[in-house]
Amino acid sequence: MNEMTSATRRRRNWSAQERAQWLERFERSGCGVRQFCDESGLSRTTLSYWRRRARKDVSGARSTLVEVPREQWSATAEPGMAVTLSLASGLEVQVPVGTDAAWLGAVVRALTSAGR
Repeated sequence: MNEMTSATRRRRNWSAQERAQWLERFERSGCGVRQFCDESGLSRTTLSYWRRRARKDVSGARSTLVEVPREQWSATAEPGMAVTLSLASGLEVQVPVGTDAAWLGAVVRALTSAGR
């Protein structure tokens, strides 16, 4: 009789905040999924699932705006410059660099819900 041994994996429930932190770490890493997961010990299946869910959330009715810290702006970005947001409704909004993310989020949510 052959005896097989297998390592048992303990299922872990990650909070939404933890999932967001992992996804942010992955995006900042510049690595591919395989390399990032191998180096961090996170399952590729888990990371891929979270990425699919995040894309679905963004393409759905609800989206999230994330403030980009000043040190991550392009070297050429200066206050007064603008970024163009293209909403699913086809509406485009010019947003000055440095705009408050919470305020902008409220404006985008209002525009998105008005377009339904």
